Amino acid sequence: MVSLVLLSHSPDIVSGVRDLALEMAANANIFIAGGNGSGGLGSDYELIKSTIEEAYTDDGVVILYDLGSSAMTASLVLDELEESWRNNIKMMNAPLVEGAIVAAVEIASGVTLSEVEATLKEIEIIK
Repeated sequence: MVSLVLLSHSPDIVSGVRDLALEMAANANIFIAGGNGSGGLGSDYELIKSTIEEAYTDDGVVILYDLGSSAMTASLVLDELEESWRNNIKMMNAPLVEGAIVAAVEIASGVTLSEVEATLKEIEIIK
């Protein structure tokens, strides 16, 4: 099953988004990394790295994020992963809340990584 990773500068936001997405798709694999690693606001490299590594599956991983530095930090993490892993991880520009719900429902229905990616491309926004 594809995994979903949600990144936010706020631990509360990302936790709430995960809860909402799980209400729509209880069996989706959703992992979160929010805040600076100490419970405050921010973006933490080690937290994001460990979350992506924990979420990784050969079926693939979709990453959604709130703000630019979350994306930059995740990109740094992805740059250091093996190419086989990088090719199996898609960071999308979909809105965090709506994208998480759409992705969770897709993932729970058993679709492939490329199918989740295609669906999320339809709701991408400029961030």
